[in-house]
Amino acid sequence: MSEEEKNTTEKLSVQPSCFGRTRYFTSYKATDITKENVVEIVRSYFTKFSLEIFTLRFLDDYFRGKQPILEKKRDDENSENYQVVINLARTATNNIKHAFIGEETQYLPISTDNELQKKALKDLLNMYRVIEEPAHNSRIESDRGKFGYAYEYVGKKNDVIQIKRLKPYHTCAVYSEDDEDEMVFVFNFYHKYNTNGEANGYHFNIYTNKSAFIYDTSEIGAIDGVVTEVPNDIGMIPVVVYENNDELMGDFEPAIPVLNGINAVYSKRLDNISDIVEALLVFLNTTIYDETTDENGKTSYDDTRLKTMRKNRAVEIHGEPGLPADIKHIVNTLDQSNTQIVCDNLARLAYTIMNVPDGVNAKTSGGGDTGEAANTREGYKSFEQLLNDKERLFKKALKRRIELIKRLSLFDNNTQLRFIKTNEIDIRFIREKTLNSQSEAQMIATLSGTGLFSPDTVITQSNLCESPQEEIDKVMANYKKLKDDGVITEEQYQRAVLAYYIPSDKINYILTANANINKGETNGTDKKERESIQPKED
Repeated sequence: MSEEEKNTTEKLSVQPSCFGRTRYFTSYKATDITKENVVEIVRSYFTKFSLEIFTLRFLDDYFRGKQPILEKKRDDENSENYQVVINLARTATNNIKHAFIGEETQYLPISTDNELQKKALKDLLNMYRVIEEPAHNSRIESDRGKFGYAYEYVGKKNDVIQIKRLKPYHTCAVYSEDDEDEMVFVFNFYHKYNTNGEANGYHFNIYTNKSAFIYDTSEIGAIDGVVTEVPNDIGMIPVVVYENNDELMGDFEPAIPVLNGINAVYSKRLDNISDIVEALLVFLNTTIYDETTDENGKTSYDDTRLKTMRKNRAVEIHGEPGLPADIKHIVNTLDQSNTQIVCDNLARLAYTIMNVPDGVNAKTSGGGDTGEAANTREGYKSFEQLLNDKERLFKKALKRRIELIKRLSLFDNNTQLRFIKTNEIDIRFIREKTLNSQSEAQMIATLSGTGLFSPDTVITQSNLCESPQEEIDKVMANYKKLKDDGVITEEQYQRAVLAYYIPSDKINYILTANANINKGETNGTDKKERESIQPKED
């Protein structure tokens, strides 16, 4: 059995320290790593990372519901032993994922005049549809929410670009001591198995911006075979790291102590209820068992009387002469009200620590709170900020992915991806709005009513459509069709397009001023202002 597998078989009661992941640094440069020293360099970091694998496995189990409470035991083995898992870790993490990346990610051109960029972006979206990018992004966000980071590999196989998820407990990135954002190398590994299904070593892939190294090791880490080096022609490490936060901490990780407390309270609560239901009967000064002894001296008891009493719900008592006979229950009292207060407070603390709206203690009625006050009280404001922070880090990683795709397409004349520019792409997430729909409707009405924002800006700020750019293109296509069919003139067409991209207060001013100038009216404007409005001749 490998050391990793031994770790995963340890009892859950041996809980690892969960304070985020370790970030590894090196003084090596990519040019310093060669076939001769790569195995030794990676071995030192693999040894350190192996210690963290147990923590990553623990977090994965915790998310699935395999939590320390399942190791609970009672002193009396014959008593009911409830092991209740209130899996708020899974609920909260999934709520964050669904709110953040529940819909398809938008990729919009910043400039609508750059036709080459629009074609390149269209090719990117077509490729994403083929690989089912929304499903892939959802898996990446699941890893990020559980482990504090996620990894993906972007490369080519048979001249086809591939984007694959790398398991976080089998992947490690090492950064430069001089620049904490510069990856020097990334290693990924997995078990090799023999014909009997037994693990007999590891297969390693190491990536730098100069080369990729491939080799196998035995179970004890010795090199098994030779090291293969493949040149890296794109000049970038083909791995994208999706960080969850600066601490590389999972969404539910900081609340684990409180979540364990919730499980303990509920489990012990049910134990107490069971003890009350199964309260003991105490018979005073009377005998309910007939004691018999066999020829071997073995004593046994006949409980026929007790069974008869329970069946007939009646007790006949014959006490000793002169002593009163009695029967009573041993009752274990339970304060349900105070216990529920403790449970609710713990749940509230857990949601507060995770920055997730309190789904247990939310107040849905009563009081005169406005929508904004209710959102603040129930955690939606902090939840919105959490999603904004996660969005920024996810965008950063997505832009690195696009840059890798561009470099992999430099010599592919069948696509325009080689011309794509990450700084000209606006990445947006159609995520579930955490504020109420009334607030959103008021926001849209306000933006439109001020006249300070163009229609295309307003539509991109709402959830009215999944792809604002496609909706804008549709409107422009309809305008053009009306012009081609003779329904509107060329001038009307140009004004309609102009009105869609310029705020209404500006377009009204421009059109009114032009109309007055055409009529020979100054409308109180001086000569210098009129000249600034009129187009200059070439």
